[in-house]
This record gives sequence, structure tokens and C-alpha cells, in this order.
Amino acid sequence: GNERRPRDKNPQDKPKKVSRKGNKRTPQAQLPTEEVAAKLDSADLGCPCCGGQLKEWAGKEDASEVVDVMGTHYVLKLVKQSKYRCRCGHIETALGVPKLTPNGRYTVEFGIQVALAKFCDYLPLDRLEKMMERCGLHITSQTLWDQIYMIANLLSPAKDRLLKLLQGNDVVIADETRWPLLGARTKAGHRPSKNWCIWAIVGQEGVVYEIQSSRNNGAGAILLAGVHGVVLADGYGVYGSLAKTHPFTLAHDWTHVRRYFINAEDTDPEAATPFVEEIGKLFGLESEIDEVAKGKTDQEAGAHRAKVRDS
Repeated sequence: GNERRPRDKNPQDKPKKVSRKGNKRTPQAQLPTEEVAAKLDSADLGCPCCGGQLKEWAGKEDASEVVDVMGTHYVLKLVKQSKYRCRCGHIETALGVPKLTPNGRYTVEFGIQVALAKFCDYLPLDRLEKMMERCGLHITSQTLWDQIYMIANLLSPAKDRLLKLLQGNDVVIADETRWPLLGARTKAGHRPSKNWCIWAIVGQEGVVYEIQSSRNNGAGAILLAGVHGVVLADGYGVYGSLAKTHPFTLAHDWTHVRRYFINAEDTDPEAATPFVEEIGKLFGLESEIDEVAKGKTDQEAGAHRAKVRDS
């Protein structure tokens, strides 16, 4: 449903544009700073006015800032692992460079760079392959994907522990949405109609996402099976069904309820509008709480939020 309401067009309500004079440079506090001495070449030390010799003026210089790039480069390291032996016949080999797999060729740092480029910078692996090619590294997108897959396997136990941690929260948020299933097009040029579904559970410590093949009870139970507190969710029927067989308490959010009243304003504004306005007051109150919470510790912000809500 539509969550927006038409607003009266009042020119006075429009925020005034703040005029900016000149280019304000962004501070670069996190960049390492290097001093560069710019000197005249010996051929330029002749004075263009009288033909005399130019001498450096001690203590006089013009200072300015420039941002430079050092460039990305890849190195093929030949790792030689020394061997050690004892007179008893025992042999030890020195540890080599850490890799994602014992017999792999790429370091942990390389795999992390690939994952960051893919999921933080949203770079397709084919594009990343071409970028690395320009730096002299010959690699395929399949090899890049292998690095991400190996990292995912290594982090899988951490994800499972985070899920259990979130399930132990007093209050969690649950949500789900369709996830298009990628696949070959049909002869008519259409993609398969089947969708996956991405589920999410949110707690104080973080978020866990699970991609499942459906939106049924079994898929939802994977995230909510261990929850004993309150689950804040929308009106999707699976949550109500799971609440009957699982020990959590279901609470619905105001956002989805508000949609129905907004749609009803077209046919019965006298009955629907007061509900929309009251829900809007709740949203406004939460915004005020967020403003007050800035600069406070989590404990202080939580205490203030509970106090305002209880009042």
C-alpha cells in the first residue's frame, strides 16, 4: 500500500536553500601526510629578468595541499618455507603466508579485498576482473567468486553464533521480502517466475539475513525458532502462525497498519484521518526521542526511551 499522503502545497513550508560561498575543502584527517619539497631544476635557476643566478630564499615558501593516489598493485610472492630436523628424525616446516585454503594461491588479505569490493563497493566480479587485469593480475571472475565462497564458509560459525545471540534478545525485528531467482531466460526471453525469499532478524547486536526458497512457516522458523521475547513484524500471516507454535510474543508495527488508514482516507476521510494523525504523533515522538538520545550512552538512551514511552 501507499505510505505517503498528499500535502498542501504551501511555498512557506519549503526549506530555504542555504547559499554556499566558495569551495569548502573536506578535511582528510585519516589520510597519511607526506611533505613534498618542490624545487627549481638547475636549468631554471637563471633569472628571466636580468640573467643573474636565482638563490633559494630561506624560510619563504608557498604551501598547498594535494590529494594523490599511490595506485593498487599486486605482488607474486615466492614463499620459501624453511625446514628443520632433529637428530631423532623429526622434521618441522616453517609456517608460510596465511591463505584461505591450505593449498590455495591467494592470501586472506586478497580474499577480503574481493569481498569488500563485491559487497561494500557493489562491484560486479567481471568488472573487478578487468580492474585487476589493468594492474597486471590475470584472474577469472570464477576465481574471485571462489574467494568469497571460502570466506563465507569460514564465517559461517560466526553467523550461527550471532543468530543465537539475536534470538536471545528481549525484542527482535523480523522481516522478509522476495528475492528474484537468477537463471537462464526461457525461449520466449522471460526469466523464471520463481522467487527466493530473504529473511532478516534484527537485534541490538546486529542483523542476520537468510535466503530461503519460500516464505512459509518452515523458512520463518529458521530465524525465530529460538526467540522467547517479543517479535516486531508486519501483518504477514506466517508470523501469526508461528506465534501459535513458538514461545515468542508477536507485536505488529504501526507502519503497515497506517497503510490501510491512508488507503481508507479516499473513501472515508472522516473516520480514517484521525487514526493517521494519531499514528503520526507516535512517529514524531520517536523522532524526538532519537534526537535526545544523540550523545548519550546506550543505557541512558534506553532509560530515556522507556520513560517517554511509559508516560
